[in-house]
Amino acid sequence: VRSMGERVVLSARWSSGGDLILLNTRPYAHSSHQQQGNSTASGSRAGGTSSFEDMLLRPAPDLSTSMELLLLDSRTLDTVGLFDGHFAFTTKESPFLIFTDEWADSDFLASGGEDHRVYVWHRRHKRLIRRLCGHTEPVNAVSWNGAGLLASASDDHSIIVWAAGGDDGHRGRC
Repeated sequence: VRSMGERVVLSARWSSGGDLILLNTRPYAHSSHQQQGNSTASGSRAGGTSSFEDMLLRPAPDLSTSMELLLLDSRTLDTVGLFDGHFAFTTKESPFLIFTDEWADSDFLASGGEDHRVYVWHRRHKRLIRRLCGHTEPVNAVSWNGAGLLASASDDHSIIVWAAGGDDGHRGRC
């Protein structure tokens, strides 16, 4: 068991080899998390612990608008990569999830965002290498075909197929 600290984990995905875990996370908004921390201390029992019922009654802390993908070593649960640049505008009651495709055997990781964009990172260098524009609503899923093509699906009822290194002039980098 490992705490992810000041963030909520929205989803997790194993690599096909089982050696890595990819987490979709959203940090807490600092001001409200600190306020909750203060109310936790005042609302706890005499021994410094809260009952399960007390924790259920406490309001959940607000979430930041930033989203982060964390790559963990599955044996140690140490963070071996952090990929950020996503933004979400949904509330803590219905947080936006990032859906990623099979990624473990590739040098690249891709995901969609609530900000209508597709993000592509270089895994080894831990750098955002492309932010792709073309959708007009949140991007809910991405999928690699293994031969340099990436498909993205969106709430705008469209699918875009992106070619590695390609740019058709109508959509692409933003």
